[in-house]
Amino acid sequence: MKALTAVMKALSVPLMILNLLGAIVSGIWLVIIGEWRPVGIGIFFFFGSSFLLSFALMPGLLLAAPAAWFAAKGRTLGLVIFGALSSIYTLTLITLWCCSVLFLFVKDATASSIIPRLIWSYGIATGPWAYMASQEEGPDGKGFAAAMSTFFAQLAYLVVMLLVLFMTITVLGAIKVFAGFMLVGLVLQITIAVMMEKERKDRFTGIHEMVETWRESAGKEIEIENALFSAFRDKFSEGYGPSGWELCEYADVVSAGNIENSHSRSESELPSAAEQIKLAILEVAELAAARQDDNETFELLKMAYSSLARFLPDSKAEVVIARNLGYLSEDPDHPSLRKSTEADQIEAEVDEEESRLSQEFDEMVEKEKEEHTVQAEIERLETEKARLSREKTKIEIEMAKAFRELSPEDPDRVTEIFLEEFKNSSPTEGTSAKYCGDGLIAWRRGDRETALRLYDKAIALDPDDAVALLNRGNLQLEMGRFDEGIADIEEAREMVPELPCENADLFKMLSPEMREEVRQRILKNKDG
Repeated sequence: MKALTAVMKALSVPLMILNLLGAIVSGIWLVIIGEWRPVGIGIFFFFGSSFLLSFALMPGLLLAAPAAWFAAKGRTLGLVIFGALSSIYTLTLITLWCCSVLFLFVKDATASSIIPRLIWSYGIATGPWAYMASQEEGPDGKGFAAAMSTFFAQLAYLVVMLLVLFMTITVLGAIKVFAGFMLVGLVLQITIAVMMEKERKDRFTGIHEMVETWRESAGKEIEIENALFSAFRDKFSEGYGPSGWELCEYADVVSAGNIENSHSRSESELPSAAEQIKLAILEVAELAAARQDDNETFELLKMAYSSLARFLPDSKAEVVIARNLGYLSEDPDHPSLRKSTEADQIEAEVDEEESRLSQEFDEMVEKEKEEHTVQAEIERLETEKARLSREKTKIEIEMAKAFRELSPEDPDRVTEIFLEEFKNSSPTEGTSAKYCGDGLIAWRRGDRETALRLYDKAIALDPDDAVALLNRGNLQLEMGRFDEGIADIEEAREMVPELPCENADLFKMLSPEMREEVRQRILKNKDG
């Protein structure tokens, strides 16, 4: 049919030129040679023929109605019979009209007027049919039969015109020639009608199979997704804060989808802006990562995040929904299916955006998990550090007890034992333990200023070193810095209640004068 349409369009160009220019030139020609009568008749027919012929075509339309009914029912035989009868009536009417017009204008023509009369009659005979055919043109081959009838009528009229000019032809002969052309057109019309019906049936069968496959696959997918989204409220309504509630509201909207709009929802359906829903999903994912939730939780969140791609502007959503409704009608001629290409393009964009959002979610969650893993490792190391510090403090407490059990009359022996133990422990240079040990040695030897500086360095490196704080506090009490000493000892006691902090309690109860007296006694005992 496409090839025949192309041929008709190619030949229609000279026929259109003949219709337009031929009527003007021949009309002027007839006026110049004084042939006013055929000009007047032609003008009358020009304005009234289309109206008269429309009434004459009524019986043909009555025959076309059953043909359309049989076509809708898919019954080819009835379509061919009634379609052929309707076409035969129309072609017969065209033949009689064109032949009558031809002989009306040439019956009394002279040698000087025969050519302009023939050209003038051509436009009057075929013009109304060309006009009515143009009014019937439409998509999907609508009006093709009328255009074909007009095309063959124009060809037949040209052939009869040539026979009139160069041969002697009777009215009956002209009708036979004309009818021959129209018969060829009728055969072609019936053939094309059968082919179009077969094509329509094939398209119907194809769309029926496609719809069944689509309905089955899409239906299962929607059923599974709706079930998953329906479970969001049980999963995220508690323990995830306002973001969890917002996610549940969004899931309720998604789970209300059906086969018509599952992948083409309108943005106006969203409970809040798409970007706000994205943020809510990511906040829930951050909480899930902190809790180290299972992979199922993140898969649900990724499904929710990527499904936002399905919510489209109204104009796009309407195109896809209309196409889906056209599929469900299983009518290959459904008007909505004319935009199926546009709908397919929109769906392809949705699928691409879903993939992009899915990948984006995976990347953000992976980064969030890594951050929480690092944070967990830091917390573990901090806990381990605190444990080791407590162990160190216990050891130092035991050492302090051991030193107190030694004879106070032999301070040099105490210093030697501590120095030996301290060296055996091999503390690393520049560490809190090293400064603390060196400070204690300096203190025992009487170099309190050096000892204080070393304790300051030890505490600067490790503010949680309770023993260093205790020693510095006692040292400062000896040096007369009572307030600073008491503060250090009390801070050490808060860290490790087992530490011997009696000196702080004693000095807190004493007046300034008594504090100084006690300090002097301590110094006297140490120095003595």
